Amino acid sequence: MKKITIILLSITLFVSCKKESNSGTENPNTANQKTTVVEGNFIYHDNVAVLQTSKQVYNVIVDAKMHELNKLVEKYKKEATDMIKVQVRGEITPKAENEKGWPFNVQIKEVLSVFKPKEIAGNTIK
Repeated sequence: MKKITIILLSITLFVSCKKESNSGTENPNTANQKTTVVEGNFIYHDNVAVLQTSKQVYNVIVDAKMHELNKLVEKYKKEATDMIKVQVRGEITPKAENEKGWPFNVQIKEVLSVFKPKEIAGNTIK
């Protein structure tokens, strides 16, 4: 009886272990740090740009591509502090030790998508 229980438990554990897929998105610790597709909420306010994903928050390098993304995002903003969901291709690098902010920077290389926010009544906090 104990052997059957151990075998069933082993099979259950083996089958229930989820194999994590590594698609390459949002992994700042990869050896090949070329470009990565990152999807998350973007905000540019007071000369600071941030991209927040479900797993990480990135400083966004303020350059021409970031301003291009910000122009696309401005169409959907109602308030200056609204975050808009975007998908970009960028180069992720660790921040310098003397630099303030989040642990990783992303330099946008290509804007892939800007998603229109869903309208939810009473969703504004003022």
